[in-house]
Amino acid sequence: QVNNKNAIVGLWHFLVENIGVYLKGKIIIILIKKAHTLNNQNQNMGGKNMDLTEQRKVQAQQISAIFQAIAQPQIDALVEAIMRTDRIFISGWGRAGNVARILGMNCSQLGKLVFCVGDNGTPAIQPGNLLIIVSGSGNTKTISIICQQAKEHGAEIALISGNADSVMGKM
Repeated sequence: QVNNKNAIVGLWHFLVENIGVYLKGKIIIILIKKAHTLNNQNQNMGGKNMDLTEQRKVQAQQISAIFQAIAQPQIDALVEAIMRTDRIFISGWGRAGNVARILGMNCSQLGKLVFCVGDNGTPAIQPGNLLIIVSGSGNTKTISIICQQAKEHGAEIALISGNADSVMGKM
């Protein structure tokens, strides 16, 4: 098990920079900040187009508000779940899946065994393993089945989603 403080801090920074975290029961629920939504709001505020300097200022304010809204104990819970397991499974489709894979690469740099669900050679999930799911809606049927099966096998589950009231968020 790697206990490198710099690695943990780096992982925490990834989480804080990319997601807001909420804890619900034994499932960690994380809300993804919608960068494209922020960008669309910035480009045309009040009917006038903003120049790039103004856009950066507004984005900095919005990012600051997101940082302030993140509950530190929730970030800590996810980091602790990652650090206490040796095997992490990553699942997600499309862009959400790409975010999951980036997080998986970061975890592998901490010395964790990371598997992408659905890849050839991915072993069965076991009790004590962590499944990190990234799904914008939290309702993707295939991913919901994977979430349910992991739960039935005793794995800990982390859900990164834009919808805390989703099918997976309620599991």
